Amino acid sequence: MYYRHMGIKSVIVNSNKLIVSIDFNDVSLRERLKLVGFKWDRSGKYWYLLNDSEDYDLIVKSFDCLLLNHETPAVYSSDVVSQFLLPLWPGGGVLIQDTAKGIFETYEEASFQGCCDKLVIVCSGNTSKWDFLKDTDAVVISSLKIKDEIENCTGAFVVFDGVHRRNTKSFKSSCLLSLFSAFRVVLLDPYEINTIEDIQNAVLLAEPSLSPSYDFFKNHISVRKVSGKPYSGKSYKNTDEFVEKVSPIVRRNFRLKLPVPVPVKPKFREKALFERAKMRFTGMKSVKTAELALTDIRSASKYFKEEVPEDYLTAKQEKALEFAETGNFKIISGHDKEIDLSLPVNENAEKTLSLTVDPKCDFFLYSEGLEDGKVQKMFETLKIISKFTNLSD
Repeated sequence: MYYRHMGIKSVIVNSNKLIVSIDFNDVSLRERLKLVGFKWDRSGKYWYLLNDSEDYDLIVKSFDCLLLNHETPAVYSSDVVSQFLLPLWPGGGVLIQDTAKGIFETYEEASFQGCCDKLVIVCSGNTSKWDFLKDTDAVVISSLKIKDEIENCTGAFVVFDGVHRRNTKSFKSSCLLSLFSAFRVVLLDPYEINTIEDIQNAVLLAEPSLSPSYDFFKNHISVRKVSGKPYSGKSYKNTDEFVEKVSPIVRRNFRLKLPVPVPVKPKFREKALFERAKMRFTGMKSVKTAELALTDIRSASKYFKEEVPEDYLTAKQEKALEFAETGNFKIISGHDKEIDLSLPVNENAEKTLSLTVDPKCDFFLYSEGLEDGKVQKMFETLKIISKFTNLSD
């Protein structure tokens, strides 16, 4: 079989593998092939995928969509999202925003010009943001169901609402759909971005030529050995260089407001339980249980079968009571939408106070000596986000 489309010179399916020859300068296509499992043959100078690969049959079937030669849309709209995204065609763009603002309008403008077949929304979390599309032809699917729908979604204007971590099945499935899409938009909730790696994963789906995987690892990740285990410690470097590199396809579309940190000194009992949670558990359970020990020790104590007096209040709860008594604060937490502090809830409160380190509130409490690193990391991430051009300005 032989095909020609943009950077693809030929596609050959033989008895044991799929062979793809591409233009040497097409970095975007090269990276997209690598992300779905293709390997490089140095002697033959082509990319190949063996027929025992997990997604081999699906990829072979979907390659026909690369024959489609969609036009590049002109920009007629005055909408800032359309003005940013459409000139990036046929690649993709990343929007840091927590709403669906401007997405459907951009799709309609491209679709009207015959540049894509359909609108596909891939959700990594709650789909309610897209309920307004229920009376349209848009396809809204979970990121866990991509492979079930991919044959019906090729050649589409695809919106990835959130991105899973790199080494997950959902991310690889997203890479498959990205390869066979007419255009890609990745939405990142600004308050769910933890490191530049979250932005990097979005860039890999939208336009990987700007920051190929190997270049990112080499230039922006530092690894160190801890207790003799390779890659057990990781940090990020040259973040300004990374922002500058990917900024042509990344914009934020919200006004960034920094919360005010309020330090509290943890009591001995909650500090001890915090340390026990760090030692006993691993991963997110360790993080969440330790955080809960500082927020609501009675709830955390069940993990340790330890009795805590009914009237015990953590240092954070006592400080929250002081704020609540002013009548101007709504008290929230990362564990509960509303913390019951035996006080009437003021629904008209103008400001929010979080008992956990939270970028979405007006004020948040943190335990001195225990959560300083978490606070520093959060503000460093918000600073990085602030460096991207804001469409709302």
